[in-house]
Order: sequence, then structure tokens, then C-alpha cells
Amino acid sequence: MLLTAMMATVRAKFPGATQMSTSELEKRLAGGDEVVLVDTREKLEFQVSHLPGAVHVDPNAPREELVAAVQRAVDVRAADSDAQSSLDVVCYCSVGWRSSKVVEAIQTELQKPASCQSMQVYNLEGSCFKWANEGRCLVDGSGEHDVSYAHPYDSTFGSMLERERWRFPDGDQSQNRGQGCRIS
Repeated sequence: MLLTAMMATVRAKFPGATQMSTSELEKRLAGGDEVVLVDTREKLEFQVSHLPGAVHVDPNAPREELVAAVQRAVDVRAADSDAQSSLDVVCYCSVGWRSSKVVEAIQTELQKPASCQSMQVYNLEGSCFKWANEGRCLVDGSGEHDVSYAHPYDSTFGSMLERERWRFPDGDQSQNRGQGCRIS
């Protein structure tokens, strides 16, 4: 309920950030679509868990640095794939606030005349908390182990994440490891 209200608030606050649902992202990943996942949470949150294959960017970096970091991630993915056109970029954070800010910043930068990049940038609606609450795959900081938890950010935002999915970096992560949730 709280997360649904937050999602509506995010949509209203950041109308320029194109939203992608968690089900649409999972469908695209399962279908083999080339998508660059960008985690815009703090490094500590990323180290607890993140979506498989996601790259971390500093959400507080200047706009030009954000665009450059995302472009590097796109270039790396494009070099490793058979993608013939631009890759979609999906940004996420805990609930979508920080990632929507990043999406709007990137979109603004890409509209400048000097920008030659072509990419479609989305915010993952409900972000990591919605993804986790739905039981979708996350991986630990190493990217090697499936997990079912996320960093709650704080108790206020954590109220939008199911309590059994809370994990702080000093906790025993072994009890929350998932079973075979990798997307092929």
C-alpha cells in the first residue's frame, strides 16, 4: 500500500521519467532483450544486493558524469552483444525517487545539441523494493549468489519493503539466499 502511494508520488514528481514496470522488465530480460540495468542507490545498498548484471552509478555525481557512466555501461554491453540498435537503459533505486531524478537528468543531457548518444532511458517503477517484494531475482554484492533481500535504506523507506526482505551489510546473508532465480 505505501509503495503503491510512493509510486504515484514519483510519477507526479518526475513526469519526464518514462516508467517501466517490473513485469515488463522481467519479460524483456527473459526474452533475451538487451537491457542495461543501472543501480542508482548508494554503494552500500548496491553491495547488499542488486538486480543481476546491474552496474552502479553514483546518484550524486554531476549530470555529465552520470551520462558518461551510463554511456560507458551501454558501450560495454553493446560490445558484448549482437545488438544492432541502441540499448534500453533501466535505472532503479529503492522506490524510484533517486532513479527518476537520474533518468530525467540523463534525458535532459541527451537532448543537448552536442549529444550524439541515442538511448531510451527508463525508471523501474517501484524499483528494487517492488522487484524484491514480488520475489524476483536479486544477487548479493559479488553478483554470484541469488538472494531475496535488499537494503531498506532507512526505517521510513524500509516500511515499503517486506520486513523479512530487510538486510543490512553486517547481517548474516546466508539465511536469505534464494534458489535459482537467475534470468537466462
